[in-house]
Amino acid sequence: MIQIYDDTIPFHDEGLARAGDVGSRAHHAIATLAARGTRPTYQEQVAVVASLLAGFRPIEARAHRQNLLAAVGSYFAHLALPDGWQFHGSEGRLGTGRVDLIWCDPDGRILLDEIKTGNPRTLLIQRTRAQVHGYLAAASEIWSTQFLGVRLLSTLDPATSQFIKPSLEVTALAVTPYRR
Repeated sequence: MIQIYDDTIPFHDEGLARAGDVGSRAHHAIATLAARGTRPTYQEQVAVVASLLAGFRPIEARAHRQNLLAAVGSYFAHLALPDGWQFHGSEGRLGTGRVDLIWCDPDGRILLDEIKTGNPRTLLIQRTRAQVHGYLAAASEIWSTQFLGVRLLSTLDPATSQFIKPSLEVTALAVTPYRR
């Protein structure tokens, strides 16, 4: 028998359905750890991730633990800001969305982090660009010249991460002073 694909039939795959949930949990873990300081130990990362997986079945929790630890570890190993930056909040309402992380330096300058834990191509899609442009516009209005820009981050491929200025100029994050 030949199976014909019919896109009118809902496709339910628990693993795929959890991808967004895992991304949200990764943001939460990173924010929790960032609030404690910018250099969490591996043991601290493991403890926070474990606390976020309480509702999963054991076999599913193991798989998600690996993905979450990879995202969290990648953020703190490759994308964390240099010493001196202070965590200023997470999931803050800004324009039409909620920005993942807000950072402040000793001079009161503000940086925003938009973290993507999935395929790094999501950094290039129109929906992501619109999201970042909304943050840039709202943050520029709120913080004026104190606002430096948005770090658009890929935990899966940190080398693709970008820094976007309020002027919409895009630079590879690796060549900016905004990572350790």
